[in-house]
Amino acid sequence: HGIYLSQLTADSIIEYCHSHHNKQQGIQINPEGPTGVTSGMVVRYNNIHDNGQTGIGVHGTSDSQFYYNVVYDNAKRGIVFYDHEGGNGFGCVNNFVYNNFVRIPVSSDVNAMGIAALHYSTGNTYKNNIIWSNDAEAPNWKFDNTSTGSIIDYNLSYRATATTNIASYFGVNKTWAEWKELGFDANGVNANPL
Repeated sequence: HGIYLSQLTADSIIEYCHSHHNKQQGIQINPEGPTGVTSGMVVRYNNIHDNGQTGIGVHGTSDSQFYYNVVYDNAKRGIVFYDHEGGNGFGCVNNFVYNNFVRIPVSSDVNAMGIAALHYSTGNTYKNNIIWSNDAEAPNWKFDNTSTGSIIDYNLSYRATATTNIASYFGVNKTWAEWKELGFDANGVNANPL
């Protein structure tokens, strides 16, 4: 990873960093402690691109903010929330993700996606983000069936190569209209960000 915060990292700030061409994540937050949770993180004003896996990977983190990051051309994911052991239930909870730019490149990886909440990542707020996908398969948004209670609005979601797969929600691909029917992005925009 380019930047890796582990264990007792609560209330840390990562800002104005340029993290690129790392084998895995550009920025990785993984508490790894006995509870698998940290809080009060601020990740802002970073330029994160061309990493081998994810731009910003966040495990077991709550009450934190991720904003004004430019995240692009990472091989698998832009910004993703998980728990810290892939199923232990310590997901990312009550975080704010806003004013980020995420671009998904053309990718051969079936796990490519823009912004995702997985493994019990609940109650997060996503607003004013731009997600631009150049990949015909990779969804702009992905939520698994353990990640509920999100507030998602005022985002711009654009797909350069297809009109389907704006989101993968509980394992089902959704068009823009179906995404809005779920109650998300009532004030969102589905258009080229130019």
